[in-house]
Amino acid sequence: MRDSNRNFLIGYVLLVGLPLAGLLGILEVGRKLTAPISVEGQWKLDADPRESGKRCAESLAANGLPTVIISQSGKSLIATLKGSTKASGLGTINRITLSVGTVRPGSSLSGTPCDDGQPFSFTATVDPRANPRSMSGVVFVKGCSPCAPVAFRAAQQAP
Repeated sequence: MRDSNRNFLIGYVLLVGLPLAGLLGILEVGRKLTAPISVEGQWKLDADPRESGKRCAESLAANGLPTVIISQSGKSLIATLKGSTKASGLGTINRITLSVGTVRPGSSLSGTPCDDGQPFSFTATVDPRANPRSMSGVVFVKGCSPCAPVAFRAAQQAP
């Protein structure tokens, strides 16, 4: 084999063969990946005062918690509360469990035992088979022991 043919073969293997082998390896590893379920959109919340502190649940509903707008990118999300109280918080989704960390309302949640603008968080489980999609969970008002966690259900609104 002549030197020019050997150099061409070596160059071809290095410049075409190795990248192709790398691509095939990446595709094989990616075959096991699954995308998280989509929770993006507008959700209508309904607090359940029977299962928790009635005063806190009614106050949360009266202060603008009935609608949550979720923006999602992969497992990360931003939940924005829409209503008289404007607030947003960062969260994640892990399989069907949604967790939103500290949400600081722009104004206080008047009417609750803790109405000085306490931050809150919520967790929920999404039912991906429901049509429209639904979730149920609990809202926690942080730093307010008289306000028991408030159970809620939510249904995803049509776009």
